[in-house]
Amino acid sequence: MKTSAKILIVIFCYTFLSAQEIIPSGTREQNLQQRWSDAIKTQKNSPSEYLIIYTFERMMPENSYIGHFNSEWEGRKKLGEYLYPELPVNYLETLKGKDSHSDKNVMKELAMIFIMKSETVIDVDMSTIDVHYDLANRNVIWLGHSNETESINLVQQLYGQTDSDDLKKDFITAAGLHKSAPESYTFLKQIIENNNSSELREDAVFWIAELDNPKALPFLKGIALNDKDENVAEKAVFALYNIKSDESTDTIIDLAKNAQSHEVREKAIFWLGQLAGKKAESTLSDIIFDENETDLQEKAVFALSQLDKGQGIEKLIKVAKEHPNPKVRKKAIFWLGESGDDRALEALIDMVKR
Repeated sequence: MKTSAKILIVIFCYTFLSAQEIIPSGTREQNLQQRWSDAIKTQKNSPSEYLIIYTFERMMPENSYIGHFNSEWEGRKKLGEYLYPELPVNYLETLKGKDSHSDKNVMKELAMIFIMKSETVIDVDMSTIDVHYDLANRNVIWLGHSNETESINLVQQLYGQTDSDDLKKDFITAAGLHKSAPESYTFLKQIIENNNSSELREDAVFWIAELDNPKALPFLKGIALNDKDENVAEKAVFALYNIKSDESTDTIIDLAKNAQSHEVREKAIFWLGQLAGKKAESTLSDIIFDENETDLQEKAVFALSQLDKGQGIEKLIKVAKEHPNPKVRKKAIFWLGESGDDRALEALIDMVKR
């Protein structure tokens, strides 16, 4: 009887406490939801933290990676070496772009990593498999490969099961990384429209702009124009800037000129200053000379000074010399002095001589 008890104890310890096992779970015939449910059942009495991991493919720039970067992890395995021990030794190195300036897009495998305690998700992580990863001696329940649609459906389900705002933020981030799944847009849009938390709505606004969905741009414009939460409306302007297309630039120009909210106009003016192109330069100049509010004129002067490669210098010189408002002229002179541009120096010397 004593011997049997000892055997039971050894089996229990091996099942739940053995260090850093990779335990395959489920079959290819099962969908992700079934594999997840089976994994939870096998570990529901586990006294220790463990990981549930699956992967899906997403298109990414060749030289971009998702994950944690810690110099102390360099000697450790890459995540893919844990998950696919049969891979050739140097395979993961071949995923890295050799040209640091390459803008080539390639398909990469992204891992969804759930830190679990019993049946509960306590944290969420994401990493491409070509990045070093610290499993922290936790067992891994490896669900294998999935697809974006199944994955985002699981993310939505887990989002609805938690009361933790920190976890909800992680799930929102995860949704933003499912760029090609239409369900990601619907999920984030619902959060923006129906959630009471300003922080969660702001996060969803940011990530919805990262999706490959043409509906995001007009939706974000509507949020910037009409949302009652100024923080969310301003975040929508930043999200539009991040889209970086001709259409998003035109939208920001429209907001800078016509938005009812002073704060939204300020943000639009600021982000115009971070964009290159004649449209941005011309719009900022129009605001400086046509706007009635001095504060917005001064914001446009600053934005003009931020245009790349001194693009706004000539317009700033004109403002410094010709603007009817002395406060605006003074602001233009200040930013000309800060620019370090030879044209600005010559103009300032010329104004002093007068």
